[in-house]
Amino acid sequence: MNQLSWTEEKRLLAGCSVINRDRPICHIVRQTIGSNLNWDYILENALENGTSSLLYRNLKEINDDGLVPRLVIKKLKDIYFDITAENIFLLEELGKVLKKFNEERISVIILKGAALLENIYQDIGLRRMRDIDILVKKKQLHKIDRTLKQLGYFSAYNWADYMEISPSQYLNSICYIKRQGKMFVILHLHWHIINTTVPVYSYGPINIERFWKEAGQTTIAGVKTLVMAPHHLLIHLSEHILKHSYSHFILFCDIFEVIRYCNKNGLNWELLVQDTVEFNLNKPVYYGLYFTSKFLGAEIPERVLTRLKPSYLNYGERKIQTLIEENRGLPDLNCFSYFVMNEKVTEKFKFVLRSIFPSREILALQYIVAPKDIRFHHYILKVKSAFMQGLRVLIYLLRRPT
Repeated sequence: MNQLSWTEEKRLLAGCSVINRDRPICHIVRQTIGSNLNWDYILENALENGTSSLLYRNLKEINDDGLVPRLVIKKLKDIYFDITAENIFLLEELGKVLKKFNEERISVIILKGAALLENIYQDIGLRRMRDIDILVKKKQLHKIDRTLKQLGYFSAYNWADYMEISPSQYLNSICYIKRQGKMFVILHLHWHIINTTVPVYSYGPINIERFWKEAGQTTIAGVKTLVMAPHHLLIHLSEHILKHSYSHFILFCDIFEVIRYCNKNGLNWELLVQDTVEFNLNKPVYYGLYFTSKFLGAEIPERVLTRLKPSYLNYGERKIQTLIEENRGLPDLNCFSYFVMNEKVTEKFKFVLRSIFPSREILALQYIVAPKDIRFHHYILKVKSAFMQGLRVLIYLLRRPT
């Protein structure tokens, strides 16, 4: 593992972000614990990055000499059990939805957190879900809407507004919410693996039907359902971490644990490379895999990284690589990432134009109104939002690391 000039606190956090401790990094973690650490920073950073439960599990296992303050262990333990309770509740609700979907013959593939907890992490307290991501077939939206409303869910969006919007460039999801006592269940339904509020022109046509055809069957929340094939899951997680500007370390942990778990069963790296190249997702997949290997020691064949590695990086892409290496993240940085990945000047101009002035249908979805109700002031708000977003990114890029 090479974490460049990271602080001792960040090295400890990275070292405690993997499940199996039977690795050389365990010695590094023990050495780090023996130094004078800022535990308040460690707790705050672990919470921000979604790795507090992983930190708790690993510190508890290697804290033989009482090197970690008791209060730190107690706080992490409380967070772990809170996350466990939340995830139990969400998985129970997911089980009810999946059972109803199966009865109605609604096709679904479980994504991200819900797909990883029981089968990959094998401990539902190690990763907070927050919401439940599901891949559905767009043509079934009407049926899905009716079924979810029968189960007590509602949406601020109208499913019919999405039917005329082509997938792969913009928003490809809809949210449904259900209140259960003091808790909320958020179902995030996708019909494409790309889902952004800005247009993505640098990717090629992505054959979603292939994801469905190669999906595997599993059991989640006690109900039979589908999950992505391992190579497709890694492609999806790598694109997803770019969308979140590489700012949540738990997303690197997801990629690491999928590789660790699936390598035991013979992960088909050749299929991953083939589909990545065909979908023109080389850059996000390369970054996702490369930095997971660099930060966490994921076992990725060198030939895979060599074949996916971009032949040329422009200034903006080199800047992004430096920010990732410094473990710096900013939610708005994904817009900058998508911008610089457009190689031609005309593509960059088109990206900026469509980001500031999206179609009426896209703008309607962003402001949760019907397309016919979009007015001039909505475009003014969008221009203002884009300007402020660009300004934040510029200030961030010019700021020296702390």
